[in-house]
Amino acid sequence: MIENLRVANTELVRSNKEIERANTNLVGESTALEESIRGMFLLSGFLFEVCLVMVNFFMLVFAGLKDELLAAQVKARSAKAQLDGEVALNRRLRSAISDLPTS
Repeated sequence: MIENLRVANTELVRSNKEIERANTNLVGESTALEESIRGMFLLSGFLFEVCLVMVNFFMLVFAGLKDELLAAQVKARSAKAQLDGEVALNRRLRSAISDLPTS
């Protein structure tokens, strides 16, 4: 019976060592997973910052384009007003010429 208890104790010690090894492996895998997740969070934070910088850049570019477009519209309206004035003057001149007595 004592021999059976010794054998059972040896088997329990062996099982306990296997459980401790498995636990150590799980802790190692858990640590590696935590480091990987931490790295992914750092990377995602960095990518988010890059996206913010790009959005701000494009907002500045489009704001500049908007200003240029508004300036072009003002210039086009001014040119149209000048052309309309010249057309009106041309009509008055033609009317005045047609009203001149013919000799």
